[in-house]
Amino acid sequence: MTFIEAIKTCLFDKYATFKGRATRSEFWWFLLTMLPFDMLVRVLVEVLRDGDLVKILLVDGGLNPWLFSSLFMLITLVCILTIIPMVAVTVRRLHDINKSGYWYFLIPVVPVVGSIVVLLLCLKKTYPIDNQYGPVPENK
Repeated sequence: MTFIEAIKTCLFDKYATFKGRATRSEFWWFLLTMLPFDMLVRVLVEVLRDGDLVKILLVDGGLNPWLFSSLFMLITLVCILTIIPMVAVTVRRLHDINKSGYWYFLIPVVPVVGSIVVLLLCLKKTYPIDNQYGPVPENK
């Protein structure tokens, strides 16, 4: 699966689909797209949250407070809209290695180590035969 196909599949075709299987390429292309976006949002939120910077921009720069509240609302909306397909593709990826999607929710309970375990599971090769989650996905 190519980069564009993975993004299209995760954001449009299977936005909130938790059933079925996802190939490694689908999962990793989507994750690699979301990580830089996530880091950008986090930096933007931290910069805007800094009280002194906001005061300087609002008072000296003459910017409207509406701009900041709109920006925070936009950031929140985008985060909510992208977390659903990220969880969905991870659950489908776990299905692809013949693991239940509940692993995604149970393992990360253990701080740091749990998230690493989920990522390592997502590195595993596709389960070579059809399983309870569906047929072997095509390698496009």
